[in-house]
Amino acid sequence: MSINMARLQQLSFFDSMNEEALTAIADLFVTEQFDRDQYVLRQGEDGSKFYIIESGSVEISRLQEDGNRVLLAVLKEGDHFGEIALMRKTARNADVTSVTPCTFITITREKFHALLEHQPYIKSKLEKLLSERA
Repeated sequence: MSINMARLQQLSFFDSMNEEALTAIADLFVTEQFDRDQYVLRQGEDGSKFYIIESGSVEISRLQEDGNRVLLAVLKEGDHFGEIALMRKTARNADVTSVTPCTFITITREKFHALLEHQPYIKSKLEKLLSERA
């Protein structure tokens, strides 16, 4: 399945890229599919990918020290997650579970960091986004 460049361009950190740059970026992503009620990633895991939701929805939740699970957000088509662990080189800070069957476009840590090295504009946009989420 080819990566939808229009989907990438909807993200604020790719929105000013020309078509040539966007095509090169799209080539770094792959497509992954998950069934309903599957863990996409788990709290505490090493952050190895960045995810953009192509279709479906996910729940973001965190297990508290007292053992209770807290729902943090529900994300849907066009939303993204996983950049915090990649940018800050930390473990995942929440679980992500598919609520419906989902298709994601993903990029690995290695390709993500190579992209940031070649596109400092994207890095600065992501750092701004992370500071807003903190």
